Amino acid sequence: MPAPITEANLLTIIGLHLQDAQGYGMTGRDAIQVNRENALAYYLGNKNGREAPGKSSVVSTDVADAIEWMMPAIMKELTSNNDVVRFDPTGADDEAQAELESDFVYEILMKDNEGFVAIHEFVKDALMQKNGIIKAYYAKKKKIVKEDYTGIVDEQLQVLLSDPAVELVSHTPYVVEGITFHDVRVNRTEMTGKINVSSVAPEKFCISANHNSIFIDEAPFYAHIEPRTLSSLVEEGYDKDMVYAIGAECSASDDDDQVSAYRFIMQGEEYMPDQNDFDYGASQKEITVAECYLWLDIDGDGISERVKVTVAGSSNPTAVLGIEEIDGCPFVSTTAILMSHKFFGLSIFDRLWQIQDHKTALWRNTMDNIYLQNNQRMKVLEGQVNLDDLLVSRPGGIVRVKSQAALEPIVTPPIGDAAYRMLDYLDMTRAGRVGVDANGDVKLDNIGDRVGSEGIRDVMNAKQELVNLIIRVVAETGMKPLCYLIRDLAVKHMDAVYDFRFKENWVKVDPKSWNRRLRSTVRVGLGSGDKTTLMAAAQQILTLQEKALANPQQAMVAPKQIYNALEFAAKQMGVPGISRFFMSPDSEEGKAKQKEVSENSSKQEEQQRLLAMANFKVQQALADAEQSKANAMMQKNQLQAEIDDQKLRFAALKEQSINQIKELQQALDSKNKSDELEFKYHQNDTSVALKLTEIEAKTSTDQDANFDANEELVEDSSESSTEELPNE
Repeated sequence: MPAPITEANLLTIIGLHLQDAQGYGMTGRDAIQVNRENALAYYLGNKNGREAPGKSSVVSTDVADAIEWMMPAIMKELTSNNDVVRFDPTGADDEAQAELESDFVYEILMKDNEGFVAIHEFVKDALMQKNGIIKAYYAKKKKIVKEDYTGIVDEQLQVLLSDPAVELVSHTPYVVEGITFHDVRVNRTEMTGKINVSSVAPEKFCISANHNSIFIDEAPFYAHIEPRTLSSLVEEGYDKDMVYAIGAECSASDDDDQVSAYRFIMQGEEYMPDQNDFDYGASQKEITVAECYLWLDIDGDGISERVKVTVAGSSNPTAVLGIEEIDGCPFVSTTAILMSHKFFGLSIFDRLWQIQDHKTALWRNTMDNIYLQNNQRMKVLEGQVNLDDLLVSRPGGIVRVKSQAALEPIVTPPIGDAAYRMLDYLDMTRAGRVGVDANGDVKLDNIGDRVGSEGIRDVMNAKQELVNLIIRVVAETGMKPLCYLIRDLAVKHMDAVYDFRFKENWVKVDPKSWNRRLRSTVRVGLGSGDKTTLMAAAQQILTLQEKALANPQQAMVAPKQIYNALEFAAKQMGVPGISRFFMSPDSEEGKAKQKEVSENSSKQEEQQRLLAMANFKVQQALADAEQSKANAMMQKNQLQAEIDDQKLRFAALKEQSINQIKELQQALDSKNKSDELEFKYHQNDTSVALKLTEIEAKTSTDQDANFDANEELVEDSSESSTEELPNE
């Protein structure tokens, strides 16, 4: 069985790996570091060393322009809401839990850490210097807090000193009126743990030169190297005596100390190379520390384990600070343009440095041409011109000559139009390479239906897709592994139960109880559509939901689906959450509101039912009243017909009586009858008159009685229908 590795052998192995690794700034100043320095110089628009005395030294800034045009779009997609990476549920009953974990992880990234700054540096390093590196790890720190207590009694002092985390520093007892009081100073040692997320400067990270993937975890070797103070190492839990002993023998080397110097020097800032030139105290002394991750058989069982070895020094380590077996990689890398089967990708600098050089040369030539046209070269007849006058160029200046032909300008042909066309061509080439240009903010809606608009739309969409592809690469290779890493750290190290606001409700979160997750969905970048398209889609979804709700038989749209559509629309508008505007149906407040709405709806339905019954009764009463009125009218018409018939019979009887009277009168006149005949005449006349009077009186009485009865019947029907109407 192989013997365990000794410390000397371990230092030799680490040193060889560090010397062969690629990317660390001052390890032989490899090609990657040279590329990073050139990228920063081009980004800053620094002079390229090809300037000539007396000539234009203007520098184009295409690399910086492209990066700064991309950064807002990328950062908006990655940080404007918590929907970048979502863990996929494993079953129907796991959907809420998957959403909870997604939100909780994003909260750790953005709120427990300086998430925006870390992601900004991460992305900008990828765009400018090939690869961005971000580190997520759980760290416990020992923090010593000094506390002073005055005037405490014996019992309080005993309770204070019984705490194992408290160390007595000074103690002053005194007696007042027979009671002993104490003034004490103590050191309280606190151990704090936290998931930390921070961006790593690319020049402080190195990886095996033969590693062939953007993902770091399977690399044979990688390391994070930076100067550290002795105090910070002790805070992280390393043995104090060992740390200070190592610090007495070594310090940060000049090469290691200059790793990040170029960032300051290129921006014209003074760089303070080494604090060790002045004695700030032993605790603030810096040594170079390398956290190295590799596969080693540290226990001699013949099987390699993934281990983290922390050493003092970089390419030539001198001491081992610690060694531990690990179960994961704390680093995540991303790049702007993936290169197949390679760790280092291409940056925007790699794509544009030639364009920037060409534009710089064109700008300088154009400016020199303008200068020469304003200050032309002159042909001078020797001895015929005062050279002092000629050497001083000023508006309205006089040049003294001895003859008319002593001075003649040398004509400089203008190159402006050709240069401007070439500059436009280079701008188009730049847009084709990285997808952004000065007209990148033109809105498709402003193009309209003008001639050629379809071609313009195609070009603009193609440029947008280039940027979307970069966003998707960063999300897939950077943000997605980072979220998994944070989640794993939470499961392994967060022991407490946390109160967390999830979808407007406060819930208890216990990361220790989470199951393993293997799948997630990235919702930004290529394939997800631009904001305009997504916003239009959200509006269309809401419209379709409205149409579905109009059908009482539909079973596709509920309050939950409407809330989801509103939340989706809000995210496309840049609003991270809609809880200020809409209540989630799943929240306690939303459930209470739904219950209230349901109760109110039931009350309204009951009121509608009662009102419908009352209306039915009213309509029934009105119908009965109309029927009674119709019956009364029919009876009235029948009585009127009988009255008219009696009137006709009365008229006929009256006419018959008149005829009889006339006949009797004629008989009286013609025959001159006796008094007896005259008596009969008068008797008959009286009898007829009485009969007519009786008939008329009877007819009038019957007619009035029938009419009054009919009117009472109609009035009774109307009153009964009115009494049935409900109160409003």
